[in-house]
Amino acid sequence: MLNKKDLGGVSPLAYISSPYAGNVRLHLRWARAMCLYAMNRGYAPFASHLIYTQFLADTNAEHRSWGIRAGLDVLKRSQCCFMLVDSLPVGGQVFSLQDILGQLSAGQLLDYDWARKFGVPITLVTIREIELLFPKLILPFWCKA
Repeated sequence: MLNKKDLGGVSPLAYISSPYAGNVRLHLRWARAMCLYAMNRGYAPFASHLIYTQFLADTNAEHRSWGIRAGLDVLKRSQCCFMLVDSLPVGGQVFSLQDILGQLSAGQLLDYDWARKFGVPITLVTIREIELLFPKLILPFWCKA
């Protein structure tokens, strides 16, 4: 966990990368849980898809471009990027980078590429980890499905 005193009392910024399109209701729950995950680790989370979709239309190409550009501006200033993935290697399993990238949405692939270009460290977080840490944010939706 980071020490705020090292940063003058200011929490470091964490960019949250998780899917949005498709099952939007579920994906918004995941994004909220990812923000809580980051806060529990001492970061100030930023999830562009939680904010910009409140006033920009994801189906409008110009709005989508504005949201992506604004999100990348924040990513560039972030100290880390927490990225949600389906699974990670366990025990003796071996995953290649392609295995990991194959789990990402189109938006997350963009986040991944830009985080690497900006030199922002990426931390992969599994859906299972989020579900175990914050079951009340995730499980009620699953129970209704």
